[in-house]
Amino acid sequence: MLKNMFSKYFKRRTSLIIFALILGQLVLPFPLSNVKAAPSLFVEISANPSSGNAPLNGVDLTAAVSGTATGNITYKFDCTSNGSWERVITTSASTYTAADLCNYSNSGTYTATVRVERANLTYQGTTAIFVQSSSTLFVEISANPSSGNAPLNGVDLTATISGTATGNITYKFDCTSNGSWERTITTSASTYTAADLCNYSNPGTYTAKVRAERGGLTAENTSQISVQEISTFQVSVSASPSSGYAPLEDVDITATISGTATGNITYKFDCTGDGYWERTETTNSTSYTAYDLCDYYNPGIYTIKVSVERGGLLIQGNTNVVVGEFASLAVDFSAYPSSGTAPLYDVDLTVYVSGTATGNITYKFDCTGDGYWERTETTNSTSYTAYDLCDYYNPGVYTAKARVERGGGSVDGITTIVVSSP
Repeated sequence: MLKNMFSKYFKRRTSLIIFALILGQLVLPFPLSNVKAAPSLFVEISANPSSGNAPLNGVDLTAAVSGTATGNITYKFDCTSNGSWERVITTSASTYTAADLCNYSNSGTYTATVRVERANLTYQGTTAIFVQSSSTLFVEISANPSSGNAPLNGVDLTATISGTATGNITYKFDCTSNGSWERTITTSASTYTAADLCNYSNPGTYTAKVRAERGGLTAENTSQISVQEISTFQVSVSASPSSGYAPLEDVDITATISGTATGNITYKFDCTGDGYWERTETTNSTSYTAYDLCDYYNPGIYTIKVSVERGGLLIQGNTNVVVGEFASLAVDFSAYPSSGTAPLYDVDLTVYVSGTATGNITYKFDCTGDGYWERTETTNSTSYTAYDLCDYYNPGVYTAKARVERGGGSVDGITTIVVSSP
């Protein structure tokens, strides 16, 4: 019975307390402020950027924690909510940014998740990242002609675009990439040729540029135009000797080129201009001598022809060789005095030249015939005296020698000097 009375009392007491609480009249035996609420934990997540064109890389995820829970916070980030945490970090900071965390290669809507753990509490938040298919724009440029000799005028520039961007296209052409657009045109055509647009007066390598604008996108590309200096090419030909008497043998032919043409050089030599090349030689030297190439056995005027090829160019040159009938050449050689007693000093040697040979005369004198020329002299005079040339110290019969060279021929003369004992 006592138990039933206590139960009724307690129920009645509880009801009164609840009623008093509702009326705000109950005075508790302890302050209501001493009653502690359960700790709480919340998180908000944001993405930067939260949208963009594929591929969308380097997306930051930022988590901001709130609530009454205290202590260090463990952040866990999942870029695609697939249960794999791309980053886990524990820190006391209530805000944390996982920089450059997420990469999205393909278009689509992705959900990123963050989980925070603090004071034995856990809370998750999500955010959406929208990845769109990106529009693309590409442009190619070509030049026609793309090379040539200066001045190179009327060059066409052709632009062709590709990609997924749509709408009209604005083409801008710059012949030298100097920032000045020589032509601007808007059209729906995916290929456009700016005909006769560019002129290049001087040699050099020029860069032409095109800019294409479509659907808010811009694409650029370049093409090179090579302008060369006009190649020039000259050849001079010489023969050595260029004249003489038959038979004239072992004539050297020299060809020397000049000009702006480049590359290896092919020389061809024809001794008589009959179309038969006696020698062909390819070299990078701008001068070539065909030694001992030509022989002329009969008198006449012969035309030597040389053909030279370089850098796609061909040029010919020629020179003449005059071959005369063999000229005669004779000498009269004497000594003065031609005799005497030893020692015989200051003997003069005299030569007189005759015959049909022409040209300067080279005189050579040898006092004893030993092959050593005591004097050599060249003059146009047909006589020459080598005064006081020879000295003979001992008795004996000495043979003096003179050689005369003229017009490609030579002749020797000898004379005797008798030196007796004193």
